Amino acid sequence: MPASRTACRTASVAVWAADRDGDLYNQSVRKAIGIAGLAACLLLACTEAQADSTRDGIVNQGNAKQLGAVERDTAPEPQPRESSDSTEVSLDADNHSPDTACGCSDCGCETQSSCGCDSCSDCGCRELEFFGPMGIINMHPSNAIFLTPTADRALSLADGQRRFSFKIDMANSMIRELDSGIIAAYDFEEYQFSAEYREGMGSGEAVIVVPLRYRTAGWMDGLITDWHKIFGLPRGLRDDYPNQLYEYVIVSRDGPVFNDEGDSFGIGDVRLGYKHSLSESADGSEAFALRGMLKLPTGSSDSALGSGGMDISIGALYQTELSPHMRAYLNADYIFIGEPDWQNVEHRDAHSYGAALEYALNHRSTLVGQYRVQSNPLRIGSFEADKDSQEVQFGINTRLSDRTFLSFGFSEDANPETAPDFGLSSYLTWEF
Repeated sequence: MPASRTACRTASVAVWAADRDGDLYNQSVRKAIGIAGLAACLLLACTEAQADSTRDGIVNQGNAKQLGAVERDTAPEPQPRESSDSTEVSLDADNHSPDTACGCSDCGCETQSSCGCDSCSDCGCRELEFFGPMGIINMHPSNAIFLTPTADRALSLADGQRRFSFKIDMANSMIRELDSGIIAAYDFEEYQFSAEYREGMGSGEAVIVVPLRYRTAGWMDGLITDWHKIFGLPRGLRDDYPNQLYEYVIVSRDGPVFNDEGDSFGIGDVRLGYKHSLSESADGSEAFALRGMLKLPTGSSDSALGSGGMDISIGALYQTELSPHMRAYLNADYIFIGEPDWQNVEHRDAHSYGAALEYALNHRSTLVGQYRVQSNPLRIGSFEADKDSQEVQFGINTRLSDRTFLSFGFSEDANPETAPDFGLSSYLTWEF
């Protein structure tokens, strides 16, 4: 039996920032960086991370289907040798006859070369693996301080199975409106670093998310402007203001609501949740579940790191298999918004809907496209700032080893001024 194979591929991207007037920031360099970033995304989508050769160490192998990576031995059992047999049958280390070893189609590969191994035993004969939709958070300024459920699959982890994810989300927002005494000025970049822990419990799954949030002027303004120019996307007011400005001001007709004059950093609102499975097919291709979430007011409302109130949501999750290589996911949630600390502004309960498609490139990588809309809980009186959030998101999931996988994605506002102009997300998950 060959030894387990692992390989690491690393890439580095150098980002050159300029002063806020843009004197040192060359237009052609920005375009080159934007194109290089797009090329890197395409290269990542076409690159297969080298996986470990077997999944023998998986926790509770009987629950492998819950992971989406099913281990199976498609070779026939060795037949006992009859006393009348005069021919010796040579078997390899996996008890496969050289002529009957499983084919690459059993590994979820089109050709043996795409397996990246000499035999299917090296690939582990895995089925196609599905990871679920991208768990990208809603970082629209009017939504970010409240509970915003993320997209999720309907499958639950097996009882006793655990996952830990380190997540990085970043988003660049720009909305400026002055109308009849109302001011809504969002011009900043926000980063959220989250630790997420999930555990299978009976017929459900519990989750806790602890976020750290950082809001600053950022560095992506120039790159986003060029990205939008290249693809003909709306640029809003970006051509009217210098890059790397910071402004977060809200004034309603009733008076001042919030004014942040500088960078803010601190813990955000901790989220607790539970997903209860109502039905799951044996192979995990179809499932239906209910979920509930609770947002604790641990983030400072004085710095807009939280609302100061407690929010609760209830929702339904559904997934189904459209083809052997594609699955669809649907999410719907209703959010009960608690009383925020901010004065002179109205709020209301919100609802969130999402749909996603996941396509399996091979037995360890998938592409995801998804759409999400969420009503705006904050009612400032601003036409632009009070729009419901609409986002389109794209990403890739790829397994790095038996117990780790990486997710990377980006998001755009589907309707101008309703969500961050551009967002990036990267999640690294450990299974144990």
